[in-house]
Amino acid sequence: MFELSSNICYWLLRGLDKEEVLRFVNDYPALVDFLKKSTKNELLRQMLISHFYNQLLEANDVAKFEEYFDNFNENVTYPLLKLSIRDRYVLKKAYQENPKTLSDAILKADQPRDGQSIVLKENEGLKLLRSIIAKEEGKVVYITIGATWCPGVMHETPFQKRMAADYQRKPLRIVNFYMDNGADDMESALLGIETFHLTDAQRSGLDPILHLGRGIPFYILIDKEGVIVDFGEHLRPSVPETKEKIDEHLEDLFH
Repeated sequence: MFELSSNICYWLLRGLDKEEVLRFVNDYPALVDFLKKSTKNELLRQMLISHFYNQLLEANDVAKFEEYFDNFNENVTYPLLKLSIRDRYVLKKAYQENPKTLSDAILKADQPRDGQSIVLKENEGLKLLRSIIAKEEGKVVYITIGATWCPGVMHETPFQKRMAADYQRKPLRIVNFYMDNGADDMESALLGIETFHLTDAQRSGLDPILHLGRGIPFYILIDKEGVIVDFGEHLRPSVPETKEKIDEHLEDLFH
């Protein structure tokens, strides 16, 4: 449902100039007014509006969702849409307040819970992810999941290299998980960026847990305690907020 809404929304926005689109990014009420005028179908209108509020939660931007909650509440009245997004808000709010709970659920998804004697097959993707975290205990880890054939990944590569150069003397480990066997970038390797080419077992292990089917590139930010503190498509190296989040967790290393 949200994928269909996404395609329609971006088709509508393609007809606008860049400045207008950027204005909508920072002014959700204006965006909602634009979408309300785009169709006479009430359900479609609410689906389009819901998509953008859902995007805020996909990006773990709970604060911005709360800022515009009254606007969402007023314009999205269809029960299925409203409840779906409000349930996601509750989940994301809980994650933001205590990321360790969800992080543990992700990283230990192939391990029995306390008191259980059931034997689960080890997840190869999680095994790799846990090994990366364990190896760099006490450091911040920034992971890109992508592929050399992905235009989005290639677009972000120069920004990732710039990030690696800027943080060379800081306790940040930058890692690529690539879903193909394309040639490694020697410049990235010289900058300290590590690249792992996922096996089929590793890829299939990570897919359902991180919902990679929604698209790549996908990013994971892990703090000094080995906790996944943020993840999703929004953590691109080209986005200033990504650097701000990394800096915040690097500062925590010295407190």
